[in-house]
Amino acid sequence: KKKEAEAEALREAEAKRKAQEAEAKRKAEMEAQKAAADAEAKRKAEAEEEAAQAKKKAAEAEAAKRKELFAAKGVSGRRGVAKDEKPAGAAKVAGGYFEGQTVYAAKDITVKGNLVVRNGMQGKIIGPSENNPVSRIAVEFNRREDRIQGVLNVVPSELKKGR
Repeated sequence: KKKEAEAEALREAEAKRKAQEAEAKRKAEMEAQKAAADAEAKRKAEAEEEAAQAKKKAAEAEAAKRKELFAAKGVSGRRGVAKDEKPAGAAKVAGGYFEGQTVYAAKDITVKGNLVVRNGMQGKIIGPSENNPVSRIAVEFNRREDRIQGVLNVVPSELKKGR
């Protein structure tokens, strides 16, 4: 009976030792998983930070580009400049036109179906459009059919150069 009791005690000690080893192994695996998750979270945070910085730099570059488009360059007031000749210091705008250039409507220009400027109406380029400076031009026409004073933002295809 003593041998049986010793054998039972050894089995229990062995089972207890195996349970402790299993618990230690489980804890080690959980810590490894946590460390891996922390490393992944840190990597994602760094990637997001880099993306945010790249986006910020792109926005700053776009703002600088727009600022350059809107930079006041002044239009020369000298006389004797042909209507389609570029005055000294005039800034270029979309479509190869420049500030101060005399232009004509290439077709009837409508806004929401209403006639605003008739074909052939003379106008003067004020500069790039505030809403879309890359592809639109602000033009002040001599006469508008809607009798509104002010500039009209047009695309270059709606204009033709001075006669």
